[in-house]
Amino acid sequence: MTKIIASITETEADLLELAIQEAADASKKKDSLAAVSALSTALALDPKRADLWQDLGVAYARLQVWPACVNSLEMALELEPDRVG
Repeated sequence: MTKIIASITETEADLLELAIQEAADASKKKDSLAAVSALSTALALDPKRADLWQDLGVAYARLQVWPACVNSLEMALELEPDRVG
């Protein structure tokens, strides 16, 4: 059973890294919709990552989806109150 749990955890970590890379690639291409999708996937796997919430807020800002932008940035600050930039 321990090996199964370790395998699941490793797979989730791989999926998280893949989603983060997809988000970075999308951001470089200025594809904010794809970035939002990839970041949402990453945050479903690790919702305590303030950096990902901040990136999601930026992606929403580029799409001019202001309520989602504000909510994402507020979540980043809630997780890391000293986070700036």
